[in-house]
Amino acid sequence: LLSLFTLTAGADEADSRIKKSTESFLDPAGEILGVSSKGEWGEYPENSIPAIIEAAKTDIDFVAVDVKRAYCGSLILFSDSTTERMLDSQDILTVADTDYSVLSAYKLKKGCGGSNEEISEESIPLLSEAIKTAKENDIPLILRCAVSDIGEVSLLLEKEDALSMCIILTDGKVSEIEEILKDIDNK
Repeated sequence: LLSLFTLTAGADEADSRIKKSTESFLDPAGEILGVSSKGEWGEYPENSIPAIIEAAKTDIDFVAVDVKRAYCGSLILFSDSTTERMLDSQDILTVADTDYSVLSAYKLKKGCGGSNEEISEESIPLLSEAIKTAKENDIPLILRCAVSDIGEVSLLLEKEDALSMCIILTDGKVSEIEEILKDIDNK
C-alpha cells in the first residue's frame, strides 16, 4: 500500500511556486503536476543539492527525493540501502548501519551512479540542507521515506518551518501511519 499525504501549516508565501504547487496537489480537480524524481541528475548526482537547484530552474512543480536514516539517526538524501551504486567507496556500506560522518566523507557518483559514472564533488546531503535549498529556490519537495521515519521527518519539517512545502510519500498501512502521526496537530 502506497500512501501520499501532506502535513500543513499556515503559509505566507503570496504567489510562490511552493504555494501554487501544493494547493494544486490538494485540489481534487487540480492540474497535472510535473515531478522531477531525484532532481535533475543528468549532470549532477541524484538526490544532491545541485540536482535540486537545477530542477528548480525548470517548469516542474515538485522535486521528489529519497530519505534514509543513517546509523546515527541523521536523515539524509539517498536512494539505496547500500552505498554500492552511488558512492566512491571501495567498501559496500549499509546506510542504516553507517554513521553520517563516515558516509559524508565519500563523494557521490554523477547521474544515477553505477560503475561507469564519474565521481562528483558532492557528498550525501542532510534532509535539512535539502529543505533549506528548496525554500531558497521556491520548489516544494516530495519526501519518499520509510513509514518508520515519518515521525522524525515530520518533526524536522516542523522545526524547519517546512510543513506546508513538503509531501510525504511512504508505503505502509493506514493504521501504522495514523499511529505515528497521532501526536501531530496539522496533518
